[in-house]
Amino acid sequence: MNSVAVFNALIIIGIVTAGIIIALADDLITCIISASVLGILMALEFFLLGAPEVAFVEAAVSAVLIPTLLLTVLKRVKDKPRQEQDEQKEVK
Repeated sequence: MNSVAVFNALIIIGIVTAGIIIALADDLITCIISASVLGILMALEFFLLGAPEVAFVEAAVSAVLIPTLLLTVLKRVKDKPRQEQDEQKEVK
C-alpha cells in the first residue's frame, strides 16, 4: 500500500466519521462544524481523484459559505424570540 492509498483511506474514514457525528449530534453548532469538516475532507478527496477545480469550489463553499450562512441564520433564529418579548413589553 502506497502513501496515497493510506491517505485516501484516512480521508474516507474521516468523511464517514463526520457524517455519523452530523447524524447523531444534538447541538446545531456541532453539526455545522462537522458539516464543514466533511466538506473539507471531500475537497481533499476530489483533489486526490484529479479534480482540483471541483476541490477548490467544494472547499470554498463547504468551509466558508455554508457555515457562515448557517451560523448567521442560527443566530437570528435565537435572537428572534427575545425581540418579540421586548416588543410585547413595550406595548404593555
